[in-house]
Amino acid sequence: MRSRAHILTVVVVGAASAILATFLGRRLNGGSPDLTLAMGDAESAHEALARERRDRDPSDRSPWLDWPYHLPESVALKLLPELQSDRGQYDPWCTYVYRPYFERERKWEEHPDGKYRTRTNDLGFVRTTDTLPTPPGARVLVTGDSHVDGICNVEEGFPLLLEAKLGAGLGAGHVEVLNGAVSGYSFIQYLGVLERALALGLEPDVFVVTVYAGNDFTGVLQLWRFLEIRELAELGQGRGRGKQVQRQRKAPREHVAPYGQCLTSASYLYSFPTEQAVALDAACTVTATIAQRCAESGTRLLVVILPSPSDLPEQSPLECIERALEYAGLGQVDLERLTQLRQEYAAWLAERDIRFVDLHAAFAAHDGTLFWQRDLHLNLDGHRLAAETVEPALRELLDD
Repeated sequence: MRSRAHILTVVVVGAASAILATFLGRRLNGGSPDLTLAMGDAESAHEALARERRDRDPSDRSPWLDWPYHLPESVALKLLPELQSDRGQYDPWCTYVYRPYFERERKWEEHPDGKYRTRTNDLGFVRTTDTLPTPPGARVLVTGDSHVDGICNVEEGFPLLLEAKLGAGLGAGHVEVLNGAVSGYSFIQYLGVLERALALGLEPDVFVVTVYAGNDFTGVLQLWRFLEIRELAELGQGRGRGKQVQRQRKAPREHVAPYGQCLTSASYLYSFPTEQAVALDAACTVTATIAQRCAESGTRLLVVILPSPSDLPEQSPLECIERALEYAGLGQVDLERLTQLRQEYAAWLAERDIRFVDLHAAFAAHDGTLFWQRDLHLNLDGHRLAAETVEPALRELLDD
């Protein structure tokens, strides 16, 4: 039997776009993962977690201490070196959030201005204005990963586009939309965003969870397994795992974006096909908890499913994905696993009457590319179409 540290290392190397490897390998400016991955000291992190739980001060009544997804700061720092960055800081609910009033300009040739500027407000939300003490009308909290965080100016991202659209009908300033998306987030962090907002007394009227089908389902596995919410499986070496990892580490620059957005997940599920069901179970379990917490707090829930560009053959970025797929030694059947996860998750939401919008149909019908060629994140048209498609469902929830 392999040690716990060895098993965790296998999982992390196998899913670089997921939570631990994302934080370890992704530059926190919305860029793609660094393929020279380095796992933190998993064994010492497990020891630190056990020590924190054993030595917990019984007089400490911090609400997050009994939360099953909580990572103490000492443990998070061992696993997530990016917590030391100028953009991020530790958070007991989300593990990692953006610092307040962070601002950065980045060159981006595909943007009409050749650049874009990102900014956070007083509470670290991706927003140009501070959080209102009490909104004059409704408050909408949005979360997601780097797609929703946005490779664009803050006001060009679909959360603030939604605010503008809703304001046009209800009156300017009537709806406040807070963008709590962070690069690298997945399901557990989405729940953490809600818990953090409730702890801050923000009391959102609607919580919009944007699930990216390209890597969120494998993304939930890392923290899920680390915290032993499910028993660690003896995964073994996996089908062709060593070769897959070596190819990813040596991948030419043109393949970095496809790996970050979908191929790492496809490669992992190729090597460990039984993990597909585990990933779906983890995603559904956490989503059920989100729905429960929304019901308890009087918050309406809307899940938005963002398809991977690999699931949109009409989109021109698929050409670079196909080249990377050939380089990885994978086939279309491996990308179809991500499609299956999206479809099965949508079916699960429908069965439980959880309101959702799957953007796949609208994106597939669109004439033109919706993703930046450079890194396969949503481009300006992608954000606009997402806002147009989500707005009717969100408006209906606000009118209830």
